[in-house]
Amino acid sequence: LLHADRARATATTEPQELTIGGMVARYLTWAETYYVSHVDGQPTGEAANMELAATPLLRLYADEPAREFGLADLRRVREALIAVEENGRPLARQTVNDRVNRIRRLFRWAAENGYVEASTWHNLKALSPIRFGRDKRVRETEPRRPVAEQVVLATLPHLPPLLADIARVQLLIGCRPGEILRACSREFDRSGETWLFAPTRTKMGYKRKVNPYAVGPRAQAVLSRYLRLDPDAPMFQPQESEALRHQRQREHRKTPVQPSQQNRRVDDPVRPPGETYDTRAFACAVRRAAAKAQVESWSPHQLRHLAATLARKRSGAEVARVVLAHGDIDSTAIYAEADVELAKNYARAHG
Repeated sequence: LLHADRARATATTEPQELTIGGMVARYLTWAETYYVSHVDGQPTGEAANMELAATPLLRLYADEPAREFGLADLRRVREALIAVEENGRPLARQTVNDRVNRIRRLFRWAAENGYVEASTWHNLKALSPIRFGRDKRVRETEPRRPVAEQVVLATLPHLPPLLADIARVQLLIGCRPGEILRACSREFDRSGETWLFAPTRTKMGYKRKVNPYAVGPRAQAVLSRYLRLDPDAPMFQPQESEALRHQRQREHRKTPVQPSQQNRRVDDPVRPPGETYDTRAFACAVRRAAAKAQVESWSPHQLRHLAATLARKRSGAEVARVVLAHGDIDSTAIYAEADVELAKNYARAHG
């Protein structure tokens, strides 16, 4: 449906006759060029998130005039979102609220560009978000807690070696999973005894300046195996992990390899390995490994919480803050040098 609406949107249409489908198509075309990383120009996930939010809107109103969309219509779309199930369970309350807000943002963009009246967007703002505990149909999420260290240690042997190393590094330096998955050699300052890792694509990248993570000797020993001659090439590459997996399968094979089976690699696979792992693939691999280890399921994001818990327990809340590169950059700029030294001291002892 989205692709069909994008095709229709290429035709000349007067703003007052624009349909919801045509408006969504124009917005997504704009979003793909607007929501990009300021560092490398690569698209963020915002356009894809908007597609998810717009799906029930298009199912219900794709051919309706955009200028006639009102508060009752937005409430009907929210009811459709409440009925959505992803991964076998209903959407969380916060997810429903976020997707409704994205639809409102879509109409704000439409008002800015003259596709609808400004009053249309203002009317949609009257729909209040679903409050905690007020609607039993939506799922409430549990606060994310740190995973137990013994659970992580039991899981690591069941992960592919490359992903196990990623998890080890993430726990040792306390970074976000997306930051280490996309890491390249250029992002590591190796000039001192303690390295500094300054990810270019990060959650806080919009601030144009982020506190670096300190990398101690244990993390350095793991990372050294993945440093590349090309400083901009991803350090952790899925195709290498797949090649290692196939090699280990051959080594553990108990019967001779037949000539016809010596190279069964598909030249044009339906799902070829990507340039880097994404956070969802990493999380899926961790869940499978935890199941094999017969321990509780956990996610890579919980490693950051575990790193914070360990840092706080060992050295206090202030050290935990700087180890995880937390805090507002502007308000803590005068303490930046002291913060880095705290993080380096901790990394030398524990990272």
